Amino acid sequence: MIIPFYILIWAFIVLVLFVLATVLAAGINRVVSSSRQATDNANRARARDLLLSLSRESGEGRVKLLGRIRDFLSQETAEHVALALHRLDAPARRDVVELFETNGLVSHFIRLLKVGSKWNRAKAARILGELDLPVASAALYKSLDDRDPDVRNVAARSLSRLRHPMAQSVLISVLGKHEEPVSSRIAAMFIEAGAASVPLLVKNMRNDNWRARFWSAEILGQVGDQRSERVLVAALKDTSADVRSAAAKALGKTGTGASVEHLVPLLKDEEWFVRSHAAWALGKLRAVDAMGELAQGLRDKSWWMRKTSLEALAELGDSAIPALMRVLEGDDKFARESALEALQKLGVEVRSGEGMVG
Repeated sequence: MIIPFYILIWAFIVLVLFVLATVLAAGINRVVSSSRQATDNANRARARDLLLSLSRESGEGRVKLLGRIRDFLSQETAEHVALALHRLDAPARRDVVELFETNGLVSHFIRLLKVGSKWNRAKAARILGELDLPVASAALYKSLDDRDPDVRNVAARSLSRLRHPMAQSVLISVLGKHEEPVSSRIAAMFIEAGAASVPLLVKNMRNDNWRARFWSAEILGQVGDQRSERVLVAALKDTSADVRSAAAKALGKTGTGASVEHLVPLLKDEEWFVRSHAAWALGKLRAVDAMGELAQGLRDKSWWMRKTSLEALAELGDSAIPALMRVLEGDDKFARESALEALQKLGVEVRSGEGMVG
């Protein structure tokens, strides 16, 4: 079939027009994007300058400046103002946050959390977190169940920034119920709170959700408060291997000698990562009484367990030398090589058939 020449000409013209339209649209989009970016940059600089000026003003000058901030504050500029709030002292911060409330922006962004697009929901969550208002906590809490993971992540971050006591109670109730980025955000808040978060975390170790127990054990290890030792020891018998592992690791950071006898049985746990964390913890606790069991770990079927046992024995120092020397007499080649490596780390030279040279 032969295609008429004029059809080819028209097809070529249509193709050229399509290409020109695409190039024109791309050019217009770049211009619009550049203009929007320039406006954002100007608003960001303006918000920063206004708030910096407010921190230096007092009396009538302060009142006039708050009026200028009120006139500048809108749905378009709210994010820039909110992100600059950390530059203010407490009284000035309260005055600006009050402007958000009187301008109806707080209720606007709470409503946007429910009905906005993905990016607008995330933006609203971010702004509400910066404002640090108790009224925002309930809305942010609901956003932890948002259909989009990015929004859930921003909501968790915002909740972790709220400084009123209610925030911790809200976050502990959802710890471990979401994907790792969200749980990590929540965990970071509790770690930052330090010892003050320990009572809530200890109580949460009895949670029916194993992920909640796992994250609580992880955080308690990072906080390093010995008040958690008892509940972490109990968690060494948890039905979840992940919880047992996290508890063992936490005890290596925060436990005492009283934890040693409870950690030793985990060197024979069915899961290699539990055994490995137990060995690591015993090394950190300088558990000299466990050196025989740790030496047995050099024969473990898991490479990682053998490696961790080796490092744990090296942590015990000279006390581990007799146990390591006995390993040299065994028929397990890898165990012998590991024992030799540990002895070398301890500054002991072993020559075949010549015994030990210090």
